[in-house]
Amino acid sequence: MMDLARIGVIVGLVLAFAGVAVAQTEPKGSEINLCLPPYRTILAEGGFSGIGNCSGGTLRANEAGEITFAEESYEIIDCRYTTASGPGGSAHGGQRILIFEGRKKYVGQYALGTPPFHRVWVQGNSVYIDVSASEGNKIKFDERGPPQNAYLAQAPASLFK
Repeated sequence: MMDLARIGVIVGLVLAFAGVAVAQTEPKGSEINLCLPPYRTILAEGGFSGIGNCSGGTLRANEAGEITFAEESYEIIDCRYTTASGPGGSAHGGQRILIFEGRKKYVGQYALGTPPFHRVWVQGNSVYIDVSASEGNKIKFDERGPPQNAYLAQAPASLFK
């Protein structure tokens, strides 16, 4: 039989590791309000499909980093949202990786699906999420910009508006 001290240590370790796992999914960059200019204007002009979340839902965004090539610079945004629930309906949510060209033009987004949320960051010319390479953890840009298709978190992901 385990004594209470050992049980306390085990419970403490489990809670500590759970806290680390939750903390790793929190966005790391500066928070951005996509519902205010200039982002709202850029997103609306670019055909962003999630602009409706500014009314009634939540739209939380953080800078994940920047990718630069000789002539172009791409801003990468980690966006997490929930929709407002309609009459008799329920709210839902998800996570998107938004791509801006030079902070002036909305290029598109990749869907990461519903929670659990993933940590998103930029390293070199790639965007990464916190899963293994075999599960799909990278969007690699080249001189033409972001790829049309990627494999993220065990699912195909296409660049869309």
